[in-house]
Amino acid sequence: MSLETFDPIAYFEDRNIPYSTEGKNVTENWVNIECPFPFCNDPSNHMGINLESKLFSCWACGEKGGMDRLIQELEGCSWSESQVILSQFQENPYKDIPLDTKYPETGSKTAYSKDIKDILSPFSDQFPKIHLNYLKSRDFDPDILIPKYKLKACYNVGKYKFRVIAPVIMDNEIVSFVGIDVTRQAKIPYKNASDIESIIPIKSCLYNLDNANETVILVEGITDVWRIGDGAVATLGKKVTMEQINLLIRKGIIRIYLLPDSDAYYEWEQLAFTIAPLFDYVELLELNSGDPANLQENKLKEIQDLIRR
Repeated sequence: MSLETFDPIAYFEDRNIPYSTEGKNVTENWVNIECPFPFCNDPSNHMGINLESKLFSCWACGEKGGMDRLIQELEGCSWSESQVILSQFQENPYKDIPLDTKYPETGSKTAYSKDIKDILSPFSDQFPKIHLNYLKSRDFDPDILIPKYKLKACYNVGKYKFRVIAPVIMDNEIVSFVGIDVTRQAKIPYKNASDIESIIPIKSCLYNLDNANETVILVEGITDVWRIGDGAVATLGKKVTMEQINLLIRKGIIRIYLLPDSDAYYEWEQLAFTIAPLFDYVELLELNSGDPANLQENKLKEIQDLIRR
């Protein structure tokens, strides 16, 4: 089940909920309904659902979030029940799901079979010299970084050989990982764990979200987070999924500073427009070159100060 392939109009028609796709108060590529939240006394159709992101925002009362939250309010159901409902109104319930995935009767994706305790078992707590030298060459202190982010190492065998292994932790559980090349020679410097190797698919996660409060610096990569510290959250790639945006909403994030790599600025400019109605404050920051992991000390402090405001 994917939030991105949920069909709001099919759901509204099935539940006999009046909706508008054009006319007063309706923006292109949005569908509007009357806001169901109890403290909204506006009788008009100011509740908008973006047909691309599948996130809602009421222009009258300010309520916003993902379709699971809206369904809970409309139906008075639990979160788990809302997930079943979401799975029943998919434009294509099999999109982006591996052929060998098993499905329950609802048609939604099962819990992942990989055991949490096994996910990092191929990797070591012992760091070879080449791994330590890589971290030091990037101006990271291994004595601080390794315990803080629970890093592991893969030495010279297997598909993750010569990589630092960075666990992806959500709600204090390790659910996936990224392998970071220490040779600087690999065609893929950052290798994400596959869905089969993960408890949760990596693009349904946000790196370091557990260490965020109301203000976040949203970045692309893990080393960007290491450089900035707590309050920085990584999307684990240039593409940002609606599941990831929904995680920010559920976390209660209020202010977001987008800090993409310099080559992704225009992609993230569109992202800023898309998510602006969903948070109290969204600002797109621009780097002249490179990525946040290579920020100079004075610029780094400016970025870190944004989190502490």
